Amino acid sequence: QVYILLEEDIQTAQLMIGLLCSSIAVAYCSAPLASMQHVCRTRSTQSLPFYLIIATAAVTVQWSLYGIIIQDTFVLLPNMMGCAVACFQLGLFCYFPNTECGEQYSVVETE
Repeated sequence: QVYILLEEDIQTAQLMIGLLCSSIAVAYCSAPLASMQHVCRTRSTQSLPFYLIIATAAVTVQWSLYGIIIQDTFVLLPNMMGCAVACFQLGLFCYFPNTECGEQYSVVETE
């Protein structure tokens, strides 16, 4: 709020805050990529938060649709980028399946 009050041109303030918020949104969506090196090295997606990535993909699709409806690029572009990153991360689950999932559970036989 202080920046908006100190900036003389309101459109410049909107642009700067829009760029800041867009950058933070893309960084949030890309955060699970920090473990990308580990995923490639171990060939397992065990270190990736599956449900968080699913939720991120769903939410960014919804915000992208909202950005299209209101025709706001500050809403549309970072959410489209976030959706692309989330879909890439979901693709990693298909390419590098979690290898320990099957080893963790065993079948219990009953008579």
